[in-house]
Amino acid sequence: MKRLLLKPLAKLPCNKVPVFCYGTLQIPTLQRILFGQRVRGCSAKLYGWQRLMSHDGYWFITPKPGAVVRGKVIWLSVQQLQHCDNWEEVPYYQRERVRVLQGNRHLSTYAYTRRGAKGKAKSTSSLSAFPLPTVFKAAKQSRFAASP
Repeated sequence: MKRLLLKPLAKLPCNKVPVFCYGTLQIPTLQRILFGQRVRGCSAKLYGWQRLMSHDGYWFITPKPGAVVRGKVIWLSVQQLQHCDNWEEVPYYQRERVRVLQGNRHLSTYAYTRRGAKGKAKSTSSLSAFPLPTVFKAAKQSRFAASP
């Protein structure tokens, strides 16, 4: 499946773009593996979407009127965004634009979604169904990790 190129979001002067994270991308250790550094985020809410657990044990979001997903917005360089695309296995997940509420302002950001996918709602705040050491090992052994 060919991925369509998205028109870039507005960048900060430091050439970074915002990404709304609701799962493993919020974990500082995973960020260090993928990006070579920790990327601090700010809390945000995504209205009109729900977070579900897929059959493979990872969270995804899909539209649902009246629902809300809590997460964080992180700011990434173009290279770091490419690492995210690889980690999220685009096109398995799709990177698309969404508008989140961060504090009292709306922000246009990217998020990794799976519109129409089947999953189960779980009443947990865990970031993955897998133990974190398993997630970190997978990231370290993959092509997704940042170069040292």
